Amino acid sequence: MYLPEVEFQPTTFFFHGTNNLYAKLISKEIIITKRKGAGVDFGPGFYLTQNIEQAKEFTKIRTKTNNWAVPQKNILDKLNMSVSDFLGMKNQLEPVIMVYKLKNPSYWEELIKDKQLILFNKANMNWKRHVWTWRLSEEPPIDWLATFGPVADGGGIYSSTFENIKAFDGMDQLAIHDETLVNDYLDLVEVTTC
Repeated sequence: MYLPEVEFQPTTFFFHGTNNLYAKLISKEIIITKRKGAGVDFGPGFYLTQNIEQAKEFTKIRTKTNNWAVPQKNILDKLNMSVSDFLGMKNQLEPVIMVYKLKNPSYWEELIKDKQLILFNKANMNWKRHVWTWRLSEEPPIDWLATFGPVADGGGIYSSTFENIKAFDGMDQLAIHDETLVNDYLDLVEVTTC
């Protein structure tokens, strides 16, 4: 059976797809928030990918379908907006890609050795169990700082067993669960429109 593989490359560029409004806030400070309704593969965190096309596709689809969730109150406060303000300008949001480099790549390698960065190179049963568990969590993990691995497709997530979860071939994700790590060990290189 074929298991899609991904490789963590700490010296390469990482990409975050978002919109122009969120990019302004993220450029100043990245905030890890609870995820109401959960639904992300590795639990709450700041998600990046090494695949720029993946980041572009994600943000273009979200922008096209106007599928930007109303930010939580603390985020709205930082944006100096009300829910009404956000809803009034939601259809004017433009897709952007934030390009990052990991500061001190050897530090990230140490995180792997210290089991503070959980690494899944294949879409194996351990990865499936992890995704199954963390898709249901509203709180970020406290026992490790980041998770890297394949992106899960939506199909198996809602089935009766984790064994049906599959990975998208060629799609990876790095979820950083800790605000200190995400703010101190990422360098924003540029923000580009897509």
